[in-house]
Amino acid sequence: MKNTLFISAASAPLLVLAGPSLGGTVTLGNGDVIAGEIVSHDEQGVEIVHATLGTLNLSADQIAGVKMSNDDPGYTGGGDEGWFFPGWDKRLTAGTSGTAGDTDVLNFNTSFSTAYADTEDRWAIDAFYIYQETDSDETTNWFSLQVTKDWLVPGEAYFYWGNARFQINQQRAFEERTSGFAGAGYAFIDRPDDLLVLGRIGAGGIYDAGEIGEFTPELFIGLEANWTIDPRSSLTAFTRIFPSLDPVFDDFRKEAGATYSLAIDTARGLSFELEVIVDFDSKIEDPFEETAFNYLASLVYDF
Repeated sequence: MKNTLFISAASAPLLVLAGPSLGGTVTLGNGDVIAGEIVSHDEQGVEIVHATLGTLNLSADQIAGVKMSNDDPGYTGGGDEGWFFPGWDKRLTAGTSGTAGDTDVLNFNTSFSTAYADTEDRWAIDAFYIYQETDSDETTNWFSLQVTKDWLVPGEAYFYWGNARFQINQQRAFEERTSGFAGAGYAFIDRPDDLLVLGRIGAGGIYDAGEIGEFTPELFIGLEANWTIDPRSSLTAFTRIFPSLDPVFDDFRKEAGATYSLAIDTARGLSFELEVIVDFDSKIEDPFEETAFNYLASLVYDF
């Protein structure tokens, strides 16, 4: 889930299991991954015990792959080797478009995301770059790197979280922006096969480097959702509001986005993605716009 905390892995080879339960993960058709103790797996489906969700029975048409943990005797290799975030779910996207005529437009976007979760922690790292020019004039040149960690409480819907982000986006009237927030969260709906809705509240601030050179304390209010429409498609969305604390509630920022994913080849981890990102800042003055919209189409590789 880009710009959210749920990013999915590529499909893995199916394993036939019997006997005692073993640790591992089940990859669904839409790329979502469920980790736990796998009790059984056959042509009918998989029974897996999750630390907080309990026993889940997944039918074969919901499953793209099953992978054993390399900590268990049933592990047969694949997925956890290597130095690059071993054991993490990873996603790489790339997209481009352009027009030539009365107006020449060129667009390019790419992103990398990786995530990891167990019974106590949940990590997400997101990086993206968006570039656009119109008639050789640069209109968007935006880089963002964000790291989020959730401290989970087994058996409880609430959790604690921290977030740090670095951005470069001169079209938004700041040269470099660094931000950090921390707070508490709550899982309003937690159905991994269907719908996940999380709320977050916290506080922190942003520092705009360069000519601005200013720190602004802010509140953080966020809501994010991941809806599995069917085994091949999913919809994720998020909204975040940042009211200023100095002066109190005089200005505010807002970030929102939605992503629709459609699996092309689950065995190879390929999918197609449509995304919209909205960025609003009440402090921005002419010649910059308060609200910026970005529409992206990308090919996705989950691995």
